[in-house]
Amino acid sequence: PRPELRMRAARQHEYVPADALRLSGVLTKAAVTAVAARCLGVYRLVPGKRVHSRPVWRHAERGHLWMGYSAAAKKWFVQTEAALGDVAGVAFLDQF
Repeated sequence: PRPELRMRAARQHEYVPADALRLSGVLTKAAVTAVAARCLGVYRLVPGKRVHSRPVWRHAERGHLWMGYSAAAKKWFVQTEAALGDVAGVAFLDQF
């Protein structure tokens, strides 16, 4: 007999978010380099804080920068706390 395999989509509450994330990369466009460079660095998970049922991280050195998910844009953004979850921010992440 063949083994029976089943698959289902994981629910958001089943994920265990990373305690810390490092945002890094090579910045090539001079016009955005200064702004984007401020976004680079380590972000620490903020326990208990969620936006659109997703975890939120805060920049370890620049506390005014946060990483949060925008459900409308279906993208992760580096943004201020006031903008968390909105389709706005300092930068958005294409691959996360």
